[in-house]
Amino acid sequence: SDFRRFEAEIPNSYYKEFGEVKYAGTGGDFPTQVVLIGQDTGTFTLEIEEVQGNEVAESSVYTDIPVVEGAQATVEVDDLASAPALLLDIDNDGVSDATVGSGEGISMEETVAILRGITRTLSLSAQQQARLDAIFDKIDKTLAKEQKCDDTKKKEKCEYKTKQKIDRTLTKLSDFIQKMSQGPKATLTQEEVTEVLEIITQIRGNVGI
Repeated sequence: SDFRRFEAEIPNSYYKEFGEVKYAGTGGDFPTQVVLIGQDTGTFTLEIEEVQGNEVAESSVYTDIPVVEGAQATVEVDDLASAPALLLDIDNDGVSDATVGSGEGISMEETVAILRGITRTLSLSAQQQARLDAIFDKIDKTLAKEQKCDDTKKKEKCEYKTKQKIDRTLTKLSDFIQKMSQGPKATLTQEEVTEVLEIITQIRGNVGI
């Protein structure tokens, strides 16, 4: 059917669609919980505004957030002045995989956490998932070291060495992901590989490598 059904059970609420853009609103009573469910693999941007009269009093934005089908994104809106966090449950297991702060971009740490969650939605063996988790753990440790570069006298050298280490680890991750789509025992489709590699490319851009 070309028809879609919407339920509006919150008093004074509305929902509208214009192309790929969706709008929803309520009477403004706090707190309000916003829950989004992923319909496909890609990215989304969420903007939340508190409007008083014709003016936007407060706003929060979450830009270019990676998502897969079935993933759940939740924001508890109590006071937009405090910039609420967006909680992402990528594999929909009831446990948050990443916490994204309001702003114009997404941090390296947030992207890695999201990518880790996305790999858990793939049809991987326990051994393959364990190997991927080990790679992610290595990236997390390297990022933690990068934050300490500000406390060293040779900051530029420290940051350079850290980025090189992240670059090598991401290359290892990319190679491993691609191998899982090759041969008679392939566990990933080429489409799944492409989606993961696109997020890895996004990580490289955030790091500047």
